[in-house]
Amino acid sequence: MRVALFITVLAIAGAAQAQSTRQTGEGYEGAHFAVAAPGGASWTLNCGFPSHQIPGTGPVNRFDLDGEGRAAGRLPTYRAWCSLTKTGGEGPVGFALVKDGTPTAAGTNDPAEPARVEIY
Repeated sequence: MRVALFITVLAIAGAAQAQSTRQTGEGYEGAHFAVAAPGGASWTLNCGFPSHQIPGTGPVNRFDLDGEGRAAGRLPTYRAWCSLTKTGGEGPVGFALVKDGTPTAAGTNDPAEPARVEIY
């Protein structure tokens, strides 16, 4: 629960610094996402969404992002389902998706139990 609260505050405040990802470019103008790993843990974020046309790329309906520590960006739509899996390191991992100013967050400290969030 503390992880979810931390991520919610992180998402609202915009404190996460974006890693260099394709989720921050043209065509990614939907819901904001923020990932946090206060202890520096590594993670994998997997998101799916209805097929969406990205300029210069064509239709996409998912992305997979690996990282450690903090990351932030945007999804191409405001409708998505994502899971975050801790892959190593110390401490919990958590993330939030923000739609219409309302964050939905989840977190985990167990690599066998991914955190999941859906927004519609």
